[in-house]
Amino acid sequence: MQLAGRTALVTGGSRGIGREACLAFAREGADVVVHYKSNEDAAAAVADEIIALGRRAEIAQADVASEASVAQLYSVVDSFLDARGLNVIFNNAGIYPLGTIDDITVEQWDEVFAVNARGAFLTTRGALPFLRRADGTRRIINIGSVIPGLGVPGLLHYSAAKAAVTGFTHSLSRELAADEINVNCIVPSQVATETVLTAFPDMEGPIIEAQSVKRYQAPADLTGALVFLASDASAFMTGQTLVVDGGRLLL
Repeated sequence: MQLAGRTALVTGGSRGIGREACLAFAREGADVVVHYKSNEDAAAAVADEIIALGRRAEIAQADVASEASVAQLYSVVDSFLDARGLNVIFNNAGIYPLGTIDDITVEQWDEVFAVNARGAFLTTRGALPFLRRADGTRRIINIGSVIPGLGVPGLLHYSAAKAAVTGFTHSLSRELAADEINVNCIVPSQVATETVLTAFPDMEGPIIEAQSVKRYQAPADLTGALVFLASDASAFMTGQTLVVDGGRLLL
């Protein structure tokens, strides 16, 4: 129970990596706010699973790219915490449409940056008052991507936005050091979520071939690292990018 008595917020927590993170944090003793954008039923199902594990849970809707919507998210978080602090925020919400320099519109570019980069900024800024009043560990975990390091064509705006998240992590770790808030970034390979399998049905073979571990990464493959980053075990780690990708990107 590495997170016993602690609280966590997971954005994009209704499915995929976010769902697995919510359940992993709960298994380790945390109470969890499950954020979602549109699928309330899926978020409620995750909350029910958390409660079945003996922890408290709440669901909260927001568009992470909207400042006003994120403010509404934190009104729910505030009520859920009931004067307790927030120990962990996992900025997991994101989108990953295809696009090259020839066909991406300005609107599409801005949308990808709004969700993936501005979203992490807005949800982190909103979390700070709750993180600063927390007892015990205080952790911000962002989610990056192997794509900026690999230079994959066809994901230009996504690659640029995820590179921004890495830079955000580095600078934020310096800014929040005095508050004893650790900020790190976790980088998966392509994860076999429902969304990925629908959007990229023919990519399993090439992805596995590019990895040292010869299987498609599952959301649960990230939970050990996420719990580590959320726990006391990572007390001396901040401003880092932790690559958990089956050996696809070798740094």
